[in-house]
Amino acid sequence: MRIDEKRMKTFIKSILEKEELTEKEKLIAYNSIPARIILAESEMKEVLEMLAEDWCIDVRRRVASNPNTPISVLEKLAEDENWCVREGVAENPNTPASVLEKLAEDEETLVRGEVGENPNTPISVLEKLANDESDWVRHHVARNPNTPASALERLAEDEDWTIRFEVGKNPNTPISVLKEFVKHKYLSDAVYQNPKVKEKLFKS
Repeated sequence: MRIDEKRMKTFIKSILEKEELTEKEKLIAYNSIPARIILAESEMKEVLEMLAEDWCIDVRRRVASNPNTPISVLEKLAEDENWCVREGVAENPNTPASVLEKLAEDEETLVRGEVGENPNTPISVLEKLANDESDWVRHHVARNPNTPASALERLAEDEDWTIRFEVGKNPNTPISVLKEFVKHKYLSDAVYQNPKVKEKLFKS
């Protein structure tokens, strides 16, 4: 039977405005994947805890990346057998440092990459990921405004020019590095996008 999308959206909108669902609403919502995916982005703790156990990977992935998901649930999803779900936890801005430290050791490159750009990732982990064998991971570390100057100096010499470009835009990049970058045509554009440089240009 074809789902009436308009009615489904109306239904979802109505239940998202509630703090608790009736048994009938739960039965309807939880038997529809589209509905569960939408619910996975809600603020209802009870719903998120239950959907974290969902058989559908897309549903668990949405729960994992939802900033409203309880820490205890994120800790559990960080050990999910599917890397897409773990990636969701790694990109979640509310994932605690302790969980990110574990995910920094994940065998999946995309998971480590999200850890590299997460604002909660500890400095020590960022320094380690700056030496990751994957250019994808190093690229994300270079984008993180919390990455320390020491790590950015190493990444400034990376063989991948796109990583060096991100270093040029990072507000933590030392002035000495930016002065060298501005001498190179394709890196100078990155330097001019750097907030530190923009501020100085504006003041001048």
